[in-house]
Amino acid sequence: MKCKISKRLKSFRDSIYRISVQHLVAALLILLITVSTLAITGISYTLSEQIISKKNSKYCIDILNEISTNIHTKLKEVDSLTTYICYNETVQSQINKMNHARGDSFLYEKKILEKELINMTVANESLKEMTIMTSSGQSAWISQPYPEFTSASPILDTLYSQQGSLCWITLDKEDTPTIIAGRTINDLGVQKIIGYFLVRFDDKLLTDILEQKEYFKDGSLCIVDGKGTILSSNQPGERGKMYPSFHLLTEATVSKKLDDSQEWLTSCIIPGSEWRLVSTIPNISYEKEIIWLRGCVIIIALAMIIVAIFISIAITRQLFLPLDKLCQMMKSVGKGDFNVSKPAYYQNDIGVLYDYFIDMVKEVRNLIQTTNQQQLLLQKTELNSLRMQINPHFIYNTLESIKWIAYMNDNKEIVIMVKALGDFMRSNISGPEFITIEKELENIHCYLTIQKFRYNDKLDVRIDIPPDLYHAKIPKLLIQPLIENSIVHGLEQKAGDGKIIIKGIREQEDVIIDIIDNGIGFSKLSLENLDLDFISPEDTRKNGGLGMKNVHQRIKMYYGESYGLSVTSEYGIRTCVRIRIPYQEL
Repeated sequence: MKCKISKRLKSFRDSIYRISVQHLVAALLILLITVSTLAITGISYTLSEQIISKKNSKYCIDILNEISTNIHTKLKEVDSLTTYICYNETVQSQINKMNHARGDSFLYEKKILEKELINMTVANESLKEMTIMTSSGQSAWISQPYPEFTSASPILDTLYSQQGSLCWITLDKEDTPTIIAGRTINDLGVQKIIGYFLVRFDDKLLTDILEQKEYFKDGSLCIVDGKGTILSSNQPGERGKMYPSFHLLTEATVSKKLDDSQEWLTSCIIPGSEWRLVSTIPNISYEKEIIWLRGCVIIIALAMIIVAIFISIAITRQLFLPLDKLCQMMKSVGKGDFNVSKPAYYQNDIGVLYDYFIDMVKEVRNLIQTTNQQQLLLQKTELNSLRMQINPHFIYNTLESIKWIAYMNDNKEIVIMVKALGDFMRSNISGPEFITIEKELENIHCYLTIQKFRYNDKLDVRIDIPPDLYHAKIPKLLIQPLIENSIVHGLEQKAGDGKIIIKGIREQEDVIIDIIDNGIGFSKLSLENLDLDFISPEDTRKNGGLGMKNVHQRIKMYYGESYGLSVTSEYGIRTCVRIRIPYQEL
């Protein structure tokens, strides 16, 4: 299984590698912009949907609060009117008389009370079918009395529990809920219950309030009592039924989406009662703004993606056009055509790339020319080397013969010179390539012994190298060619005594050796034109012209680009050639 997955991944990777960079970058740009656009669109839509939902929910709750306030006002009117009736002196007087009257006397007092009730409620349309029951169980009423309102009715216990406060009761009359307002009538003097008062509240007043709100015309707006029975609704046929989502109305204010019916439920408690004002509207009506927003967001997202595709293609084409031209230039250079130039209108990073490439082509061209010159120089050097090959043992034997002849003739100068020359050649022609500084100083001593016979006392050489550097390892013939340069090119061309100082120090992990002379030195122009990294045919024609450059290039070959020679000079005063090599013990 893992093998199959690995093969598929490798195949997918190889397929990507076969796609051109331009098409790959364009695809990545399109993908990046598309994903970003969709992500931003999704986040914006989600946040906007939440904001709109909250706004609509708040709007719906505000409407319900406004309606509940209007209903509460009507209920307060009933409360005020029933309070006025129950504590009216005439009503209380008549009720007390009815409690003690019998027969015709009771009927007389009852008619007076009913007449008084009619006069008190004639201007109020919300109160219908009023009934007053005395504490003795007799009743006086306007319109039809309630059969349930008897001295044994549990309604009396409900009214009694409210201790004189208004109580709202729902009675099922012919399968239709009837809203009843009731309270106990307490004697103003002794605060004793002298009767009970019931009145039917006209639910049409509630229906009129509910039907005034056009916002809920596509849904339902109803009043539900504490048991879940619908008391009034703006939709016909719902009154008296149980509200189906009553179990969800657990908080004072509810606003939520009904997943099972795709409706939005909003509810609040009507102040001064146990009733709830409940609305349900279809999501399609509730989410009109969200649907409109969704359409706008989708259109904008599609437009942005289409624009992004065209922009990505245009950008990648514009970006890779100069790179295509650069590739063509590279192919031309690969075929040997080094005549390349940068287009003038590329001044950005592409232009920098062109500059680097053109500089590289110039370096390659110079390197090829240099290689050709060095190859030619190498051929000439090898030819000269073949011409000058002599058996070293023949030279040593000849020098020994010259030394013995000079010794026999008592010529000590020749003996010293020949011995020094023999030791110098024996040390440098044969033996290992690396020696200690101490051994190099011995070779220099042999060389200077020979030179002093030529220059007599004109040449003064001082060596200032501490003994702790004597065992440092250096390539053979590293210092001697530089001393020879100082003598031939510096001291010979200057009048007066010549001085050479060979000074050595250790600087951290490096060894620094300075060869300082008081010769003629370099002019400022000659010093600027001195290129130790390049050997020209002209250098080979000069006597000793290869000295410093050979030493410099040998050091770089052995130790790398961080090491080599550096030259400082004051014309007519002094010259200092500094050697820097790593410290290594032999």
